[in-house]
Amino acid sequence: MDEWWVMLPDSRAAAAVAGRLCREGVRCVPHASGRPWLVGRWDARREVSARTGEARVIVLGRSAARAEVLRRRTERVRLPAEAERAVSGLAGSFHVLASVGGRVWARGTASAVCRVFTAHVDGVPVAAGRADVLAALSGADPDPETLAVRLLYPPVTSTLLADRTYWRNVRAVPPHEALVRERDGRRGPTARWRQPPEPHLSLTEAAAAVRTALTDTVGTCTADGGTVSADLSGGLDSTSLRFLAAGAAGHLVTVHWEGQDLVGPTNSVLPLLQPLLFPLAFGGGLSALVPDAALGGQYRAFLYPGILLMAVQAPAVSVGFRLITDRYSGIVRELLVTPARRSSLLCGICLGGCATATVQGAVLLALAPAGGLPYRPLLLGGLLAELALTAFAPTALTLVPAVLTRRPETFTTLLALTSAPLLFGSGALVPLSTLPSWVTSAAALNPLAYAADILRRTARPSAAAGVRWGAWQPPPVIEAGVLLLTAVTALLWAARGFGRADDLT
Repeated sequence: MDEWWVMLPDSRAAAAVAGRLCREGVRCVPHASGRPWLVGRWDARREVSARTGEARVIVLGRSAARAEVLRRRTERVRLPAEAERAVSGLAGSFHVLASVGGRVWARGTASAVCRVFTAHVDGVPVAAGRADVLAALSGADPDPETLAVRLLYPPVTSTLLADRTYWRNVRAVPPHEALVRERDGRRGPTARWRQPPEPHLSLTEAAAAVRTALTDTVGTCTADGGTVSADLSGGLDSTSLRFLAAGAAGHLVTVHWEGQDLVGPTNSVLPLLQPLLFPLAFGGGLSALVPDAALGGQYRAFLYPGILLMAVQAPAVSVGFRLITDRYSGIVRELLVTPARRSSLLCGICLGGCATATVQGAVLLALAPAGGLPYRPLLLGGLLAELALTAFAPTALTLVPAVLTRRPETFTTLLALTSAPLLFGSGALVPLSTLPSWVTSAAALNPLAYAADILRRTARPSAAAGVRWGAWQPPPVIEAGVLLLTAVTALLWAARGFGRADDLT
């Protein structure tokens, strides 16, 4: 083990547990009674302690604490909870440990970087800064259920596992609470050491206060000078901290981890394969089943607009899934701290997905001769504009369930149940006239049917009839208007849900 500590109550039974830990190189800090209080091994440079009367306060970790200031503040400590006054306003990442008349107090950080764990060893309640130390000391077995849940992706909300560790009978104290023990080891009253401040500051005042707090905290990392390493993910949090560190560190080294398959060529090419496989898989078989009279020409030419639709549908729909995973990973929370309106953020997400889908469709549009279309700039330009509108509709529609659902499994199930019926009922693969009458009627409510009809009637004005409102077939400009209205309505609905904070936690 490297650095570790164990905190004991002021009792005779606890002294026997300390006897198992005390060996060469292990430090032992006593209560005012002389019995062991803290036992462990840690860097003395990371410790700032004070002792006055029956009060002992130790700040253990990276901090800006000064021994003389801590000693003066400790003189006014009469109760364990009053140890917080001694460290009020202190920057850094550290444990606060106190013993006042034999009663003990221990807490970590609100960020949960420093945690406090509890367990019983030989019937004695003890605390430590590492769960594995308590597991080894108490002989606790691993907890396979907790381990399995921790391995899930997307990760399970941390509040469900707030006090569970990888070992049975070893519990974690919630980050916002402090552990309080009486002299005999009994659990004291629940103490919440940190309360979120009231939102009484203006944005300008709050920004200045946050900058001061960040500067002071980063200063505890760079105070010793030399080389400082830091993560640089590119997000709003890490970038700001790196700028502060660069101004104070002697030498700053940043590390950036990037997944190998996020935007690699494989992920760019694979989505194009599915629409290209449809002519090979279905082209020959379906062309034999669908008469040319129903198509108004060759099946290859009929199928090409449907392939364009499928090419933009997949990347557009994936925007919703990315939004859910970004919510669980914390990326959405980082975006919400920016001054931008939440509706603007969602519009940006939607437009980004539309752009990606449109570019992917444009790649297939370059293969127009394979679909029986000539290279005519006006024709290809019109199809490209329609592809952008076609990408906008499924992207906006997908964002609605992505914002309103809380579980990725629910969103995935909903997507699986709706994607295929909407595609096959749109007339993208076979003419609507060859399908059952109820499917033809339902096509008037299917956004993909309007998209397929617009693309096909632009590519081949003599194409077979698609969407009908009764006996009337709306012209392409009205179909485009319906598609645009549907997309805008869905985006406004999603933006309203995205503006609610309880949907994003």
